[in-house]
Amino acid sequence: MRECSNFILISGTGGLGKSMMMRHLLLDAIYNFDETGKVPIFIPLKDYNDTYHDLFGYIYEKIESLGGADNIDDFAHLLTDGECLLLFDGLDEIKSDYRKKFERDLELFADKYADNMF
Repeated sequence: MRECSNFILISGTGGLGKSMMMRHLLLDAIYNFDETGKVPIFIPLKDYNDTYHDLFGYIYEKIESLGGADNIDDFAHLLTDGECLLLFDGLDEIKSDYRKKFERDLELFADKYADNMF
């Protein structure tokens, strides 16, 4: 898929296996890290709301809660250098009140860190 675009959206109705596909992509990216050089990051979106200043803060909090980030500056450098594969899962699980904010935040985030894969 990385040969098609750095930005890919997988969509479909509930129960089709989108989340399972995201987990497969995560495991595949871990397995192929030596080839791709991209750090795979799985981001569940079910908890996204307007209490987050921006998407960077939300993503960092999710990574930190799993014990995967020691330093926010190191994470920022990974993103700036385009070394991440960000797998967002559960867009349909974001409450409708926060969906517009998320879409706006994602667009800004993807523009700022465009060398990563989404």
